[in-house]
Amino acid sequence: MFEAEEYQDDRFDGLEARKLERAGVAFYDCTFTGCDFGEAKLTACRFVSCTFEHCDFGLADLTDSRFREGRFEACKLIGVAWSQLRSDPGLPPEVDFVDCLLDFGDFSGLDLSGRTLRRCRLHEATFHKTVLAGADLGDSDLRGSPFVGCDLRGADFRGARNYHIDPRGNRLEGAKFSLPEALGLLAAFDIDVS
Repeated sequence: MFEAEEYQDDRFDGLEARKLERAGVAFYDCTFTGCDFGEAKLTACRFVSCTFEHCDFGLADLTDSRFREGRFEACKLIGVAWSQLRSDPGLPPEVDFVDCLLDFGDFSGLDLSGRTLRRCRLHEATFHKTVLAGADLGDSDLRGSPFVGCDLRGADFRGARNYHIDPRGNRLEGAKFSLPEALGLLAAFDIDVS
């Protein structure tokens, strides 16, 4: 499976690739639907303008892989260390997530400016020094996912819930929040709001 070095405009449906190990494969304008990449090791692969729908990437290892204009819709991406993606200076990963399960994901140190993480479940995810300026996290569930030293300027958290953001340790200028969840921003100040 994936013996060629490059795939262009291919469609992969229902692919069973659990625990698959491949390195250096490039995918351009490909669509993956209902594919299982659980626990796969896809090292130094390139995904350019690829779409993933209803795929399982649970515990997949994407070390040194690159995503350019990628999109995940209704995918299971539990336990993925996104921080291990190859992210060259000035060339951050470009990947959007809609209706995805991203529990236990590590987004530390990534520049996800302007990216979408909408209607996702991000329980126990790690956001440490992550740049999410202008990102859309609307309607996402962020239970147990603290933001530490993050740039959240202009980020949209409207409809998001269960987040813990300390305004003293993150940049929040222009960020958008909705009530009543926005009251959680006061938790860091140990005050009682009745």
